[in-house]
Amino acid sequence: MRRITCLLGVLPLLLGCQSPMGETRADEVFLEHDTEIELFTKNAELICSDDYLAICSSETPVQLYSLPDLKLLTSYGSLGPGPEEFLLPSVSFLGDKKIGVNDLKNQSLSILAIHEEKDSLHLAMEKRLVSDEKRQNSVRSFIRVGDSHYAGVIAQKSGEFFALADSSLHTEGYFGESPVDDPLLGPYSSRQRLGNCRLASWGDSFVYSVKDLPYLAKYHLEDGAMKKDWSLFFDKTYFEVKNGDLLFNKDRTFGQVMAVQMDEDYIYVLYLDQLVSEYDYSNPEKSEANRILVFNHLGEQVSVMKLDTRISRMALNRKKKCLFGIARIPEPTLIKFELH
Repeated sequence: MRRITCLLGVLPLLLGCQSPMGETRADEVFLEHDTEIELFTKNAELICSDDYLAICSSETPVQLYSLPDLKLLTSYGSLGPGPEEFLLPSVSFLGDKKIGVNDLKNQSLSILAIHEEKDSLHLAMEKRLVSDEKRQNSVRSFIRVGDSHYAGVIAQKSGEFFALADSSLHTEGYFGESPVDDPLLGPYSSRQRLGNCRLASWGDSFVYSVKDLPYLAKYHLEDGAMKKDWSLFFDKTYFEVKNGDLLFNKDRTFGQVMAVQMDEDYIYVLYLDQLVSEYDYSNPEKSEANRILVFNHLGEQVSVMKLDTRISRMALNRKKKCLFGIARIPEPTLIKFELH
């Protein structure tokens, strides 16, 4: 059998960005944090709405804080397989008095309702949805798109990255091609190697990036289907295709996407701009990021936020003019930045 090798080589895809004022540069904004709250948990995730900040982890699946004072209001759930328990929780969305919590272990999406009373607030399970993809594909997580749809990361041999599901998690279609367009690359290999996606949505818009590539793509929901708006590489990278497989050289591959957020005007990418070979989890200087790239909905980079502390997760609330992150100082700590 003849051995086929295809080298794609260096992709010098440096994004030439323009701001809304027509300038050919991205403005830099420096942010200093002013609040630290120690979190007695590991691998926590953040998400916020106009009024609340939710923190999700395996130890305490959901903790709900008020904004902007960061007062702990209530918590919900515990570790386990029961009706109010989670095995591997991941927060999905927060808004309209609802919190979505993915359980990556049993491939379900729980909808928690926020009940406000006169002097208190509590969370209650409204429903737990299970995707009809569960038996045939590995469903990793779902995020809300529009008023009645969800987009879920999947693993399937056709090569698409996502399933579009209705409000009951019934699959209506698939979308999302590989960032690497090469005829020798097997679709399942692409999905496996690039499947560690970072997702965000706002209204009918949906964006995603992947961990090991400086890549961003935007879609929107239209007539019950997802339509692609654009995709781009915003920094240099390197990879190759060999024997139908996608390979990365850690000494030449550059950049890691830690998190992606989105609001009505902008897309925010928490970006660790170093060689993949330099990554060292034990050292926050080499495993957490202090740069947030800001793009408008046309895919143009308009600014860079430079942080005084490195973070691994982020949540942003422009209405309250707050940016939140999780840093190791040295234990996991919730920190807050004031936006200018």
